Amino acid sequence: PFGNGVRSCIGRPLAWQESLIVLALLLQKFDLREHDPNYTLQIKQTLTIKPKNFYIHASLRDKSALNAMQNLSIESKPKNLSTPASSSSSGVSPSGQENGILVL
Repeated sequence: PFGNGVRSCIGRPLAWQESLIVLALLLQKFDLREHDPNYTLQIKQTLTIKPKNFYIHASLRDKSALNAMQNLSIESKPKNLSTPASSSSSGVSPSGQENGILVL
């Protein structure tokens, strides 16, 4: 839907960046498996091209694996950077509850 050539949409790089971030967040928090292991690719053409009748199952990852990933990301942060106390980059609010992923 972004077009090609000299008249292509200038928002394409931002859309790619946002889609990669969303994909990375989903892969961090969920284990994905296909619904039918014997599926063969069939193309469905509408405004975009997509697989026809392709379904996946998503299950929440183990909490211990998520905690290990969060601890790894916290340990890899430079020590000299300070973050405001009100912001939460780990996905956990100050009250200890996990924040959901906001997809617009």
